[in-house]
Amino acid sequence: MKSIVIRNLIKSFRNQVSHNSFMFELEKNFLKKYNSPKTSPIFIVSAPRVGSTIFFQCLIDKIKPAYITNAVSVFPSCPTLATYVTSFFLNGNYFHNKLNNEGLVSGLISPSEAKVLCEKWFNKMRDSKTGIKQIETISEIMNGPMLIKNVENARRISNIRNLFPRCFFIVLKRNPRFVAQSILNVRKKRFGNYNQWWGFKPEGYSSIINLSVAEQVVQQVFYTEKLIDESLSNYENCITVKYETFCNNPNRVIEIIVKKMRTCGLDISLNSLKLPKLKNSNKKYISRELFNSIDEAVANIYD
Repeated sequence: MKSIVIRNLIKSFRNQVSHNSFMFELEKNFLKKYNSPKTSPIFIVSAPRVGSTIFFQCLIDKIKPAYITNAVSVFPSCPTLATYVTSFFLNGNYFHNKLNNEGLVSGLISPSEAKVLCEKWFNKMRDSKTGIKQIETISEIMNGPMLIKNVENARRISNIRNLFPRCFFIVLKRNPRFVAQSILNVRKKRFGNYNQWWGFKPEGYSSIINLSVAEQVVQQVFYTEKLIDESLSNYENCITVKYETFCNNPNRVIEIIVKKMRTCGLDISLNSLKLPKLKNSNKKYISRELFNSIDEAVANIYD
């Protein structure tokens, strides 16, 4: 409940700021001061509840990319100006507490999913030149390629590739049984029941919503991943990472990712910070009957 209240307060404030013409003019004038070089952003794409937030945080810790902070996400009309101001508070501090609530990480300098900015940059595309300029300028200010994670970007991959032909995608996957279970857990936590839909709506949603709850969440995961895989078919600048492998050895997995990025032409640094082995959350915590229904649904569509 507390996280929902916080989200609503931030949304209300952000809506007011995003329509502030004064802030927008400040942003336009600020952008004129920069002639940033071309950049290739990095995108984490996945189904919901695969562990992408902690993966996002660990990547930030290890490669020190540019990213949208919680503070900057509140100012979608002037993200580069907000990044410039908050960069003084970052001061090289990219290390986060690894705690999150449904993708929301506490702290002004912690990474944000930047929902409004991602919609503006990659979905609406009303002013793609400004969006590209903002991403390039933020990358210059923070001295690294932009790292972006937002689950809705799964349906924007084509648009993103058109804007940034050499961008890099990291596809994160997890055992679908436990992804489905986690989605049901969020439903129960948010709405008090398993029946109300939560999260990404893939193609075929209108049909999926009529299935049993176990089939709903399994197909939600399956068709989201199918969309990502099809959007990245025959695309060289991408890598698939398994959540389970990452938890077991995050340092080695990130080294492999960085090596792949470098072969694709990205200039990525890797610091000496040693991340600890992460807790694997793949444990059953719903009723045996419901988990068995998920298992059956997975067998029917995946196997």
